Amino acid sequence: MGKKSFDLPQECWELIIKSLNDHHMETLSLVSHTLLSITNHLCHTLTISTQPIQFLPQLFHRFPNLNKLILPRFQPDLDSLLFQISQSNLNLQSLILYPQFTFPLRGIQQLGSKMTNLKELNCSGMQSLQCRDLCAIGNSFPFLQVLDISFTDSFDVNDDGIVDLSLKLKSLREINLSGNFLLTDESLVALSSNCLSLRKVVILDYFLSDEALVELCKFFHSLRSINLNSCYNLTNTSFFTLTRECSLLTEIKMERTKLGLELFVTGCMVGNTQIICQNLATNDNLSDDFIIKIGSICPNVQVLDVSHCSGITEEGIVETLKNFKGIRHLNMNHCNGIKGFNIDFDLPKLEVLEVEGSVMNDDALAAIGKKCCGLLCLHLQGCLNVTRRGVKHVVENCRALREINLKQCIIDGDLVAWMVSARPSLRHIIPLWGFVPTENLRGFFLRHGCLVG
Repeated sequence: MGKKSFDLPQECWELIIKSLNDHHMETLSLVSHTLLSITNHLCHTLTISTQPIQFLPQLFHRFPNLNKLILPRFQPDLDSLLFQISQSNLNLQSLILYPQFTFPLRGIQQLGSKMTNLKELNCSGMQSLQCRDLCAIGNSFPFLQVLDISFTDSFDVNDDGIVDLSLKLKSLREINLSGNFLLTDESLVALSSNCLSLRKVVILDYFLSDEALVELCKFFHSLRSINLNSCYNLTNTSFFTLTRECSLLTEIKMERTKLGLELFVTGCMVGNTQIICQNLATNDNLSDDFIIKIGSICPNVQVLDVSHCSGITEEGIVETLKNFKGIRHLNMNHCNGIKGFNIDFDLPKLEVLEVEGSVMNDDALAAIGKKCCGLLCLHLQGCLNVTRRGVKHVVENCRALREINLKQCIIDGDLVAWMVSARPSLRHIIPLWGFVPTENLRGFFLRHGCLVG
């Protein structure tokens, strides 16, 4: 019986193994030579440690279908390592180089002469990156789609280098320029004008202003996602310009900006039904008026993060959610201005609700249980006003609930066993601090398929 179980066609084994995580794949590789061979062929990502370079050909032979390599941090002889990779027959699609002391110019040029189909290159944290290195990247990998040159600790990466890149990387879809303080609007204009497939630009910590973004949006017609976290000079003008000018935009990230400081100009606000994800966390000036306006012009938002926004109240979030009937994930962690969640309408699609560190109480949980019946995950960590009564409301009414976080809540430990028994769908409970189940309870939890801890 045991022997026959291995006589499945290889295609069947591949389907089975693909459904498992990496830990199980590693375990299966120890069972038999057949499974070892199959798992080797299914391995697509390899992190190269500090083993001697001469052993690399053996690794590449063992894993012939590798398409992503992650190189060791601060590798002293990176050029030689890249030369070895270039001599393999791998169909390399992604290369992660971060962080390194110096850019491996000769190695990149050698790799590019053999593997021009590279789609992703990550040089984040590359020290002393220069414009000539950007030129080499453009020449070596003309079909590059994703490039990360963020936080390179370099004072040589300037607009000239980015302009040169934009002329060579016509297929570029995503780029991260964060932390390159010499760049100006000229770089973004060049990327927007020359890289017609560009969908995502990440710009953290530097120079961007409302005036610059207004001009740039003229070139962002195909933009799908933008990350402007920590662009401290951006205000409401930037947000509403993006929603008005970028008709294909689906995701906006504007954490730690000046959202909420300006007055609203009604003529600048135009509806945008494409935007489904907004991350506006840690904006102290964000107000009820602002998020209510968001609800009126972006009615199809499915993911909203307003965590650590102390200016938002219960009235503002409830009024906003009246327009977000398709909301799936709502993060209100540490929103001290939100004292409750007393909604009188259904949110049938809400699956994840995060209210950690808030002053939510049992009445709010009762409303959640009644109006958010499709809830899968609830984070209540640090909600000191919540008691067993409120938790029971949620567990009894949210029939698909799979995960609940009660850490730092003041709740009796015996409630955990009741929850596991009362709601069979639960798969993970993070209990209050100090909860230590007995052996019998552990067995009870496992029999119900619920991880407690």
